[in-house]
Amino acid sequence: MPGRSPSSRRSSCLDEPCSGLDPISTAKIEEALSELKKEYTIVLVSNNTKQIARATDYAAFFYMSKLVEYGITSSIFHHAGGATDRRLHPREVRIMPDCALKTEELNLFYGSFQGLKDVDFCVYTHSITALIGPSGCGKSTLLRCFNRMNDLIDDVTIKGTVLVTDRRIGSLTSFHEKKGGHGVSAAQPLSRLSL
Repeated sequence: MPGRSPSSRRSSCLDEPCSGLDPISTAKIEEALSELKKEYTIVLVSNNTKQIARATDYAAFFYMSKLVEYGITSSIFHHAGGATDRRLHPREVRIMPDCALKTEELNLFYGSFQGLKDVDFCVYTHSITALIGPSGCGKSTLLRCFNRMNDLIDDVTIKGTVLVTDRRIGSLTSFHEKKGGHGVSAAQPLSRLSL
């Protein structure tokens, strides 16, 4: 888009970036993320609610393959009774910063199992957004839609729209046909290596 700096198009998808780290290392990662959001849009999966409350701008809660709550992190984690409810509600529209990553009516299937159900979602530019929820609820599946890692999984069907900086990304429908083609190297499993 005209007027956008190249840095406004950068995004980073992280799955449990601090899992298993000590508190000092976690604090350094959080500090780095805070600096990086000046140049990048960051979306991360985490089950550490204290870290999410401390280090993210927005939080999206997934349950049973559906996005059930999304809003400003401080409103979700520190909502006090009687205070104005600033959370975003289903189908609510607010004037917000540009979306760096967006989905519209996104449905994803692993064979017959539905991994994501009608997900309408926006990750705002130059923010840190956390995807949270119980195991198997679709957090990492959504992350893989943005970085196109689902394209590498057999028997995945994606319906709906995924946008990266307002550009629709389609799936690599012919990726599996091109695996052995020019310029694409196939991964070699460790069991095939001779030691």
